[in-house]
Amino acid sequence: MRGVRELADAEEGDEKPAEKKAPVAPSKAELEAANKNKQLSAKARQYLAFLQRDKQAAAVVEFVFSASRFKLLVPKENVIISFALAGIRTPATRAVDGKPADPLAEEILQYVRSKITQHSVRIEVETMDKADNYLGSLFHNRTNLAVDLLQQGYASIFGFSAAKSPYSKELYAAERQAKEARKGIWKDYVEPTPEEKAAMGASYDGDDSKEDASSGVERVAKITEIVDAGDFYVQFVGDKNAEAIAAALAAVAELPESDEPFNPPANSNGRPFIAAGQFSDDSWHRVRCDGVDANGDWRVYFIDFGNHDTLISDRLRHLPAEAAKIPALAVHCALAGLVPPKAPEYEEGSALAFSEMAFGVDLKCTVEFTDKFTARKHVTLSHESHPISVNRQLLRDGWAKVTTRPDRRIARQMGELQEEERYAKQHHYGVFEYGDVSDEEEGAERVPGPDPKARAPRGKPAQR
Repeated sequence: MRGVRELADAEEGDEKPAEKKAPVAPSKAELEAANKNKQLSAKARQYLAFLQRDKQAAAVVEFVFSASRFKLLVPKENVIISFALAGIRTPATRAVDGKPADPLAEEILQYVRSKITQHSVRIEVETMDKADNYLGSLFHNRTNLAVDLLQQGYASIFGFSAAKSPYSKELYAAERQAKEARKGIWKDYVEPTPEEKAAMGASYDGDDSKEDASSGVERVAKITEIVDAGDFYVQFVGDKNAEAIAAALAAVAELPESDEPFNPPANSNGRPFIAAGQFSDDSWHRVRCDGVDANGDWRVYFIDFGNHDTLISDRLRHLPAEAAKIPALAVHCALAGLVPPKAPEYEEGSALAFSEMAFGVDLKCTVEFTDKFTARKHVTLSHESHPISVNRQLLRDGWAKVTTRPDRRIARQMGELQEEERYAKQHHYGVFEYGDVSDEEEGAERVPGPDPKARAPRGKPAQR
């Protein structure tokens, strides 16, 4: 099973011609290749459910493509898959965008090959990427390979993915350990200043003694990016820094185009840095440049909105230092007390229901607590005119479950959240339409469901 759909990627990257031309019919070979890729993709999605069924699956490493991507044989399913480590990034072994390969890249690749090539391993599959690579954790001799690479200074955290990993705590701790020891890629590492950390939207800083001053405070917020109910971003309305950021970006937009190629600031020392990036609608926003991909495009994170993208160099410009140091406006959040569904048949429906309830409107946002490792704020959202919170409405409609391991700071709210979940179970809404088919780790009580042939009515979205 191939992990990369070359034809689809090529078609997505084609630019529209300047002049309107008659469409060219695809050749027979192109149609056959496209059909084959569709079949491979469908088969890959089909096996995802089987690989996720057990917490861990046995596999044999047939080939190591890079320090973080492998060709694996899964004997139980009798399939060969492309598997990548989630939550980390390893140096490329070849030059990208004219820049030489990292001097440690080959050493890191050989380190991984010597450890796992033709060895039996165990994998935990979390999800798939757009190229049909399976993403997750790989264990060799009971050692999490991603954690091992981070501890050796052979990899860095990929925050967006690491924050969602069930091993996020171990991943962040391992990278912090390598930084402090100045190992591997961190040999010349310089600790960012507090101002730089704030601007980057930095996560866990290693100090568990600090209490979150925003806990319990109610503010007005707007959601700017949604992945699911446990992974979204908000901007607080009336943030005093918004005007200063807008003014700086307006000045950048007025600058004439430069003939000089865009290069990282001289003082970045290989670290991520803040710049101005032009979105697809041609508007300019602050972005964190995390590096260059295999195609020479910059991987960026829109720090005031929460979305990730890739931009060509022509769509990037340098920002004045004062504007770059302003803390990120996007605040990473999760609905307090909720666990969004993991099953593919409900995952998208849950995210859409949440979007219909909450996206693009002013909401009352109360921060209940902050996860110290990911800096994600667990919040309660509510509409001014709706009698119950978005958290409760999502549970009532069956689009989420109550966590069985609540933080002590939301203990008083758990009763009403559990009551809404019971209501959804009784009416077989959303994820409970066929009964309570609970995730293994949730361990909730099972409630018999109706005949699967008779679909139960779904709940209504929250009233605006």
